[in-house]
Amino acid sequence: MTTPAPLAGLTVVEIGRRDAVSICGSLLAQLGATVLVEGPKASEVGHDPYRRLPRALAMAGKLCLPADREAGRTVHAVDAFVFAADVVIRSSDVDPARFSRDFSNAVIDCDITAFGASGPMAGQPASEMQLQALCAYAHTTGEPAAPPLLARIPLVSYLAGANAAAAIVAGLLARRTGGGEGAGGQAIEVAMFDCAFLGLNAVLAGVLTGVIADRTRIGNGHPSIAAWNLYCTADGFVQICAGNQNQWERLCRLMDRADLAAAYPSSAARLAHVHEIDAVIAQWTGQHTSAHVVCETQAAGIAAGPIAQIDGRPREPNLDMRAMITDGFDPVTQRRVNLPASPLALRGSPPVAETAIPIPGSPPPFKPAVAPQSAGQPGLATDRPPPLAGVTVIELGQYTTAPMCGRILGMLGADVIKIEKPGGDESRSYEPRHGERSEAYCLNNTNKRSIVLDLQSAAGLDELRRLVASADVLLENNKPGTIDKFGLSRGVLEQLNPRLVHCSISGFGVESLYRTRPGFDTVIQAMSGLMAAINPGGIPMKTGISASDVMGAQLGLLSILAALAQRAQSGMGQFIDLSMQDASCWMTGAVWNGWAAGEPFARVCLCSDGYIVVDDGLPDADRLHGIAAMTRGAAVANLAAEGWLAAPVQSLREMVDMPQTHARSLWRLEAEDGRQWPVPGAPFRFSATVLKNPDLAPRLGNSVT
Repeated sequence: MTTPAPLAGLTVVEIGRRDAVSICGSLLAQLGATVLVEGPKASEVGHDPYRRLPRALAMAGKLCLPADREAGRTVHAVDAFVFAADVVIRSSDVDPARFSRDFSNAVIDCDITAFGASGPMAGQPASEMQLQALCAYAHTTGEPAAPPLLARIPLVSYLAGANAAAAIVAGLLARRTGGGEGAGGQAIEVAMFDCAFLGLNAVLAGVLTGVIADRTRIGNGHPSIAAWNLYCTADGFVQICAGNQNQWERLCRLMDRADLAAAYPSSAARLAHVHEIDAVIAQWTGQHTSAHVVCETQAAGIAAGPIAQIDGRPREPNLDMRAMITDGFDPVTQRRVNLPASPLALRGSPPVAETAIPIPGSPPPFKPAVAPQSAGQPGLATDRPPPLAGVTVIELGQYTTAPMCGRILGMLGADVIKIEKPGGDESRSYEPRHGERSEAYCLNNTNKRSIVLDLQSAAGLDELRRLVASADVLLENNKPGTIDKFGLSRGVLEQLNPRLVHCSISGFGVESLYRTRPGFDTVIQAMSGLMAAINPGGIPMKTGISASDVMGAQLGLLSILAALAQRAQSGMGQFIDLSMQDASCWMTGAVWNGWAAGEPFARVCLCSDGYIVVDDGLPDADRLHGIAAMTRGAAVANLAAEGWLAAPVQSLREMVDMPQTHARSLWRLEAEDGRQWPVPGAPFRFSATVLKNPDLAPRLGNSVT
């Protein structure tokens, strides 16, 4: 039996000009909200650097506001909808004159800007491509000897949109738990810069503390693991990720090269000879088809996958099985288009699969309420407790995806109890590390308690069942079926705790053609179309950030918050089957249907001290004359004087050291046991709700229940 969508009855007005605003609105619409949108106009997006999403994708599942605010004739009609909305999503930095009015009437006022409301860059607009340059996304994407790569997919906008949607649902939960419907409004601030920084988690280890000076492009490899790369086959490419010693030894047996396992018996040895190892693997894969290599590696328990190409849409059987590709009719172009389905797999209250695309300027089929649905002004940050105060989360997660999700749940006030096996989360062993904790572990595991349970023992399983029976959320990113082996199948969990929200984040989903396959971020990028979309026409390329891991964590967060909101209405929990492949595929929608082919793009230009990005069209050779002899700063200033959007391509170290990064408190170092440990900040800010200050990641087994 299904229940109404979590946000059914909620009215959202989307009046911001950014892709992140559109993405946030789309996610809220998928959760059942009625979303009214002001634009884009009837034509395709064209030359607007803040809107790279195709109009049909940005508008699908929404309704149109009455008319253009710029026209002046109907501004009052538009304002009536804004005044009566539960949620307003805007972007005040792009067009500040339009947002000079007070939005405190709304229950939630969410402002998505490039840099937020504080720091030396506050209020400055910046495009998606400028942010990819400034935030080291370009610097870390591509081959080591080649120029940096920009992603045609607006990665920063997708991260900001997902964070904004999660913050809005958290704000609604805070309203329900901290004062009721008359508790006043809530202003939410989401800075794309902040979201981009926190998306770097997987590559920041060592850089924050200075143990590693910096990181640069590594192609499709891994900074601390070998064998891990994209290899040519007889008919294409295959990404192979042998993530640990056992998988490396199995790969050597597959290739009939037991000598390699003996020659390179440790991760450090393999990294020191990574080029020799890659050459041997490439020789083996080149003798076989992609299908053969994938079949052999999967049978051996090694993560591997072929490249899913985008031909109007991603071509991958599991995406079809999970119904991730839908179609809609574009009334402007009069053609059918492929559209991504919702990646939010709430099984008890399925997301709204609405693909209708409104005609720009068509009026909504209802009138706004006469009076606003909120009261009062936004409160002070100390007025309300954290949104998840009193919520208990049991985390059975390793590596990145579930731990990152759990970290933000803890920041929102939940009591997150991390269950670790004897020896701890695998990421505790990553380098650089000191004692039982690594910097990578610390970045994803703040605001938690740690309990060690041997789940191979009866006592450990009994304790796990006891914890789950009284919890609100069970969060895990194990291979599908693992939780069943613990005696906690879906049926058992429903009997044990009917109010439990169980979120399973896996590579390909529980209901999947690839249920038993191991999945790492890079394999997911390959099999979702993401790698094909990053470098169309060239060698498929992964993103510099762990995009599939990060988006899996962000959508897991949103799904859990939505399920808790729905539980507040129904009293019942539910199961969330979140697939990282679905999440990554959803992001590629920006380049489906050939939408990106004729779109103005950005250019990466070499300067005397690195590279810059020039956005909003392509300056001709005359305008770019002499840039190679200039510093990045001089080149950006010269182009800005001519009206071009430009930004330096910054390294991780430069991003980390930016005054804006420090002013926004995006990270700090915390001393313990004579060591400096990195602690990340929050991806969003509330005006009337307290967030828990990030604390150190726990020592192994530091909690007693």
